[in-house]
Amino acid sequence: MTSDLGPVGEVDGAGWREVLGLAADEQPVAVVVEGTWWREAHTQRRLGRLADVRELGVPDVHLGWWAGRTLIYACPYGAPRTAEIVHIAALAGVHLAIQLGSCGVVGAGVRPGDIVVPTETLGLDGVTKHYTNTARVTSSDVWSDRAVAELTRLGVTAHQGPSVTWPTLFNQPLDQVRAWHRDGYLGVDMETATTLAVAHRFGAAGISMLVAWDEVLSDRSFLDPLPDDQAEAFRLAEDAAFEVALALVEHVEADPES
Repeated sequence: MTSDLGPVGEVDGAGWREVLGLAADEQPVAVVVEGTWWREAHTQRRLGRLADVRELGVPDVHLGWWAGRTLIYACPYGAPRTAEIVHIAALAGVHLAIQLGSCGVVGAGVRPGDIVVPTETLGLDGVTKHYTNTARVTSSDVWSDRAVAELTRLGVTAHQGPSVTWPTLFNQPLDQVRAWHRDGYLGVDMETATTLAVAHRFGAAGISMLVAWDEVLSDRSFLDPLPDDQAEAFRLAEDAAFEVALALVEHVEADPES
């Protein structure tokens, strides 16, 4: 491990590049973080789409090439670990942070296998507040609109609107979820607000694409199997979201809008 970098919270971009083991001519343009229980399977699938992949100096954080650009990919679960990876990547110089994963359905009209592209996210996760002084963090309009256009082109139903980030999957009180529903929120996840807040803090753009899964206001939880058609739609939507992330990466160097 690199030494003499000082307290971890004060390590600068050059220090994190050293920790990651990035060469002078390696400049990742984006970081893609994907929140899921199934880290190993998702990591293998995603890295299989990239070239010249290697694990960096932080465990489970990988560098790969796509369309002549480098990106960082990791599969953290929950806000604290997600914050660490986006923090490091942003200081290392990425222009865009992309959050992937799933969400519980809160809004009317959202169905399992659809994708929620948050316009803003209410950060109730406990980590977001340490990176921003506002409870609601916004995504990049330009990048989110581009993501929706790409998802639509792939035949995936996408919904743009507000979402919620909550600290735990297992304790989402129904009265609270009903209030989110009344207030017009579309979905609830565990990472999006954190990714957006950390990206903003360090001058990067941030967006999120979340595949709708469990219907929080119904009797069906994510532990219950989806009908075959919805299960297939969910799988296809997960892969489509990553393909869209790669399509966005192709635009980053030429258009690092934040």
